[in-house]
Amino acid sequence: MSASVDERHVAAGAVVRELIDRQDICTALAAYCRLADLNRPEEQVAVFTEDCRVSYAGPGRWIEGRTALVESLRRALAAYSATSHVLGLPEIDFLPESARAVVSTPVHAWHRRRDGGPDFLLYGRYDDEWRRTDEGWRLAVREFRTAGATGRDEAALNPLGRAR
Repeated sequence: MSASVDERHVAAGAVVRELIDRQDICTALAAYCRLADLNRPEEQVAVFTEDCRVSYAGPGRWIEGRTALVESLRRALAAYSATSHVLGLPEIDFLPESARAVVSTPVHAWHRRRDGGPDFLLYGRYDDEWRRTDEGWRLAVREFRTAGATGRDEAALNPLGRAR
Protein backbone atom coordinates (compact mmCIF):
# COMPACT_ATOMS: atom_id res chain seq x y z
CA MET A 1 0.00 0.00 0.00
CA SER A 2 1.35 3.44 -0.86
CA ALA A 3 1.84 6.30 1.55
CA SER A 4 -1.05 8.68 2.11
CA VAL A 5 -0.99 12.19 0.68
CA ASP A 6 -0.36 13.56 4.18
CA GLU A 7 2.59 11.19 4.72
CA ARG A 8 4.09 12.18 1.38
CA HIS A 9 3.72 15.89 2.25
CA VAL A 10 5.45 15.34 5.58
CA ALA A 11 8.30 13.46 3.86
CA ALA A 12 8.62 16.15 1.16
CA GLY A 13 8.68 18.83 3.85
CA ALA A 14 11.57 17.08 5.60
CA VAL A 15 13.53 16.88 2.34
CA VAL A 16 12.92 20.56 1.58
CA ARG A 17 13.96 21.48 5.15
CA GLU A 18 17.22 19.56 4.77
CA LEU A 19 17.97 21.22 1.43
CA ILE A 20 17.39 24.65 2.97
CA ASP A 21 19.59 23.71 5.95
CA ARG A 22 22.38 22.55 3.62
CA GLN A 23 22.22 25.80 1.67
CA ASP A 24 22.24 27.86 4.87
CA ILE A 25 25.40 26.08 6.09
CA CYS A 26 27.11 26.50 2.69
CA THR A 27 26.22 30.21 2.66
CA ALA A 28 27.68 30.66 6.15
CA LEU A 29 30.88 28.79 5.14
CA ALA A 30 31.31 31.13 2.16
CA ALA A 31 30.65 34.21 4.31
CA TYR A 32 33.30 33.09 6.83
CA CYS A 33 35.93 32.93 4.06
CA ARG A 34 34.85 36.14 2.33
CA LEU A 35 34.96 38.08 5.60
CA ALA A 36 38.38 36.61 6.49
CA ASP A 37 39.73 37.72 3.11
CA LEU A 38 38.25 41.21 3.64
CA ASN A 39 39.81 41.39 7.16
CA ARG A 40 36.45 41.87 8.89
CA PRO A 41 36.73 39.63 11.97
CA GLU A 42 33.89 41.35 13.85
CA GLU A 43 31.52 40.24 11.09
CA GLN A 44 33.28 36.92 10.53
CA VAL A 45 32.54 35.71 14.06
CA ALA A 46 28.78 36.12 13.49
CA VAL A 47 28.79 32.63 11.91
CA PHE A 48 29.79 31.16 15.32
CA THR A 49 27.76 30.43 18.45
CA GLU A 50 28.52 32.57 21.51
CA ASP A 51 30.03 29.51 23.25
CA CYS A 52 32.06 28.27 20.26
CA ARG A 53 35.30 26.30 20.49
CA VAL A 54 37.88 26.78 17.72
CA SER A 55 41.31 25.27 17.09
CA TYR A 56 43.49 26.51 14.24
CA ALA A 57 46.95 25.79 15.65
CA GLY A 58 47.94 22.58 17.33
CA PRO A 59 46.30 19.78 19.26
CA GLY A 60 44.71 20.93 22.50
CA ARG A 61 44.96 24.65 21.65
CA TRP A 62 41.37 25.89 21.73
CA ILE A 63 39.87 29.35 21.57
CA GLU A 64 36.76 29.41 23.76
CA GLY A 65 33.85 31.76 23.03
CA ARG A 66 33.04 34.34 20.39
CA THR A 67 34.66 37.23 22.31
CA ALA A 68 38.01 35.43 22.53
CA LEU A 69 37.68 34.34 18.91
CA VAL A 70 37.24 37.87 17.55
CA GLU A 71 40.38 38.98 19.42
CA SER A 72 42.34 36.01 18.08
CA LEU A 73 41.14 36.65 14.50
CA ARG A 74 42.02 40.37 14.75
CA ARG A 75 45.59 39.50 15.74
CA ALA A 76 45.94 36.75 13.14
CA LEU A 77 44.46 38.69 10.21
CA ALA A 78 46.47 41.82 11.05
CA ALA A 79 49.64 39.88 10.17
CA TYR A 80 48.59 39.59 6.50
CA SER A 81 48.18 42.17 3.75
CA ALA A 82 46.02 39.69 1.78
CA THR A 83 44.50 36.21 2.09
CA SER A 84 42.40 33.97 -0.10
CA HIS A 85 40.39 31.11 1.38
CA VAL A 86 38.98 28.66 -1.18
CA LEU A 87 36.62 25.88 -0.09
CA GLY A 88 35.81 22.57 -1.72
CA LEU A 89 32.46 20.85 -1.43
CA PRO A 90 31.41 20.29 2.17
CA GLU A 91 30.30 16.89 3.43
CA ILE A 92 27.27 17.60 5.62
CA ASP A 93 25.82 14.95 7.94
CA PHE A 94 22.77 15.96 9.94
CA LEU A 95 22.58 14.22 13.30
CA PRO A 96 19.24 12.45 13.69
CA GLU A 97 16.72 13.94 16.09
CA SER A 98 18.85 17.00 16.82
CA ALA A 99 19.50 20.47 15.50
CA ARG A 100 23.15 19.67 14.82
CA ALA A 101 25.27 18.80 11.81
CA VAL A 102 28.82 17.52 11.37
CA VAL A 103 30.53 19.16 8.40
CA SER A 104 33.94 18.54 6.83
CA THR A 105 35.10 21.01 4.19
CA PRO A 106 38.36 21.03 2.18
CA VAL A 107 40.17 24.37 2.31
CA HIS A 108 43.14 25.96 0.55
CA ALA A 109 44.26 29.18 2.19
CA TRP A 110 46.86 31.55 0.72
CA HIS A 111 48.46 34.22 2.96
CA ARG A 112 50.63 37.22 2.05
CA ARG A 113 52.58 38.40 5.08
CA ARG A 114 52.47 42.09 5.91
CA ASP A 115 56.11 42.00 7.07
CA GLY A 116 57.33 41.02 3.59
CA GLY A 117 58.04 37.42 4.53
CA PRO A 118 57.29 34.68 2.02
CA ASP A 119 53.71 33.90 1.09
CA PHE A 120 52.40 30.58 2.33
CA LEU A 121 49.66 28.12 1.47
CA LEU A 122 47.76 25.85 3.81
CA TYR A 123 45.97 22.73 2.60
CA GLY A 124 43.53 20.97 4.86
CA ARG A 125 40.00 20.63 6.13
CA TYR A 126 37.64 22.47 8.42
CA ASP A 127 36.07 19.81 10.65
CA ASP A 128 33.02 21.47 12.16
CA GLU A 129 29.99 20.95 14.32
CA TRP A 130 27.11 23.25 13.42
CA ARG A 131 24.08 24.01 15.58
CA ARG A 132 20.68 25.34 14.48
CA THR A 133 19.91 28.39 16.64
CA ASP A 134 17.19 31.04 16.65
CA GLU A 135 19.53 33.09 14.40
CA GLY A 136 20.06 30.19 11.98
CA TRP A 137 22.88 27.65 11.59
CA ARG A 138 25.99 28.63 13.57
CA LEU A 139 29.41 27.06 14.05
CA ALA A 140 29.74 25.56 17.53
CA VAL A 141 33.08 23.73 17.05
CA ARG A 142 35.73 24.22 14.35
CA GLU A 143 39.05 22.42 14.04
CA PHE A 144 41.37 23.20 11.14
CA ARG A 145 43.26 20.03 10.26
CA THR A 146 46.29 20.37 8.01
CA ALA A 147 47.22 18.04 5.17
CA GLY A 148 50.27 20.16 4.38
CA ALA A 149 51.70 23.62 3.99
CA THR A 150 53.97 25.42 1.55
CA GLY A 151 56.14 28.25 2.90
CA ARG A 152 55.28 27.60 6.55
CA ASP A 153 56.27 25.13 9.23
CA GLU A 154 53.32 22.81 9.71
CA ALA A 155 54.57 21.24 12.94
CA ALA A 156 52.46 23.62 15.08
CA LEU A 157 49.24 22.82 13.21
CA ASN A 158 46.59 20.15 13.76
CA PRO A 159 47.49 17.18 11.52
CA LEU A 160 44.85 15.82 9.18
CA GLY A 161 45.34 12.28 10.47
CA ARG A 162 45.87 10.57 7.14
CA ALA A 163 46.06 6.77 7.31
CA ARG A 164 49.48 5.32 6.64
